[in-house]
Amino acid sequence: MLGRWFFLAVVGIGLIVIVNARKSDAAPARITQSCAEPAGPVAVTLAWRASRTPAAETWVDVALAPGFAPGTYAGHGPLPGDAIAYTLDAVPPGLALHYRVQARRGETWRVLAAGNLTAACPDAAPEQTAIAAH
Repeated sequence: MLGRWFFLAVVGIGLIVIVNARKSDAAPARITQSCAEPAGPVAVTLAWRASRTPAAETWVDVALAPGFAPGTYAGHGPLPGDAIAYTLDAVPPGLALHYRVQARRGETWRVLAAGNLTAACPDAAPEQTAIAAH
C-alpha cells in the first residue's frame, strides 16, 4: 500500500514539474550591429517576436558562456512586457556573447529568443599592416 502512494506521489510531482517547466518559443533574435567609429565600440540591437501571451515584464540576459548559471550573466530589465527589442551599447569588438530574452507572465518565464553573437563593426576594414622598406 505504501508503495502505491509513493508511486502516485512521484507521478504527481513529475506532472507538476512538467506543467510548470519553462516553455520556450526560443528562436534566434534578429541582430543588427553598428559603430560610431570603424573600430568600435559596437551597439548591438537584439529584436525578437512579441510574446503570444501578454507578459508582465521582459528581460534580456547576456553572458560570456552558455548556460546562464546564477551569477554568470548580466540581466537587463525589467523591460515592458510588450518589448520587442533592446540595444546593448559599447560592446567591445570581437567579444563573443550568449543571449536570451525571457518574458514573465505570472510566475511562469518563457524564453522568447536565444542565441549567440560576436560583436563587430559592419563597415570596419581589416587592419592593414604597413610594410617597411629596407
